[in-house]
Amino acid sequence: MEKKKLILLCILLCGCDRQRSYACIRDLGKDQIRVDLTAKGDVLLSLHIIERYGLPYDLLPDEKRLEGLDDQLEEGCFYEGNDLICECTVTPERTYSLEKSLERLKDENYVCE
Repeated sequence: MEKKKLILLCILLCGCDRQRSYACIRDLGKDQIRVDLTAKGDVLLSLHIIERYGLPYDLLPDEKRLEGLDDQLEEGCFYEGNDLICECTVTPERTYSLEKSLERLKDENYVCE
């Protein structure tokens, strides 16, 4: 009986989704880029990218310059404190390898967890 339970447990575990996710961060002084990767097995499903740019302190009090900057912002960009933050989610149209994507990010000085 124990052998049957063990075989059934193995079959059920093999059918589980192996959803994995990683966060990769690259610091550029006052600026930072974060890439959150989601994958099933080794197939990359989506990327969520957050870019954070530190703005000069003298820009914020000048409302006219700030309005001109607002007009140029794309969708998904906003101000938080003294930072400009842009976010987007990308769903690959082709199949990409999670492991190769992580290697490439590490080659470009990203720290991945």
